Amino acid sequence: MTTTSQHKQPVFENVLKRTFTVAEPNQAYVSDITYIWTQEGWLYLAVYSDLFSRRVVGWRMGSRMNARLVTDALHMAFWQRRQAAGLIVHSDRGSQYASNAYRCLLTAHGFVGSMSRKGDCWDNAVQKAFLPALRRSVSSGPIIKPGLRRSKIFWTILRCFITVGGYTHI
Repeated sequence: MTTTSQHKQPVFENVLKRTFTVAEPNQAYVSDITYIWTQEGWLYLAVYSDLFSRRVVGWRMGSRMNARLVTDALHMAFWQRRQAAGLIVHSDRGSQYASNAYRCLLTAHGFVGSMSRKGDCWDNAVQKAFLPALRRSVSSGPIIKPGLRRSKIFWTILRCFITVGGYTHI
């Protein structure tokens, strides 16, 4: 389990309300964190996907599951896509997404924070389905060896996932 929701930080209302189909790109992103075992130990992966295309638009891999992991991934999405204010960014209630740094980043770009209801994984079903499938594909794919750059690890994982699952998430 990667969600630590036993925190005292404020949470966003569920603005997305399971509206998993949108008319255009950059209207709503969903995010989650997963973990991946490597020969060097656990790595955490934060991913943002666009609900329109279901494509990964931002990601970050790190050895710590903290606010920087999710803010760096959202920065990547922003610099690649340059979304307009009003973009809905949905996640679970994890402490990383409730952090002051994350809230400030959303505010700075005019994005609308949205969080799943407490204990309701179905509110983030698109991302909750994608990440475990990606993790399963890693177990049947190439061994992740020490010393690989995290970007190479990520692309190895995604390539394996696309091959095994037949999806087009990149």
